[in-house]
Amino acid sequence: MRCFPAFKLEEVLQNYDEQLRQGLEEILNVKLDEDAWTQSSLPVAKGGLGIRKASDLAPPAFLGSAHGASDHMRTLQPERMKDVEYNALHDAENSWIQLSNDALQ
Repeated sequence: MRCFPAFKLEEVLQNYDEQLRQGLEEILNVKLDEDAWTQSSLPVAKGGLGIRKASDLAPPAFLGSAHGASDHMRTLQPERMKDVEYNALHDAENSWIQLSNDALQ
């Protein structure tokens, strides 16, 4: 998730999250309704189980990696590519803003 814009593959991330949920239900021997599943993704200090959803992690993981490597990428790029916009980075920023706005509502 740090090196590839996985946040663009929403269906794949949702499928992974669902597999994670099913595994948790099997381990706990409990059927998790939507509220319980949401609460399980909260940190332990906030009353959750600390289970992080891939769909929640993908944008910040990619953003952190992309921003951390951006200076090094510029030194390695040929001169003709230095002004080319990295669209995946802008898409990740927009996705992160959308997730943040959804969390505030």
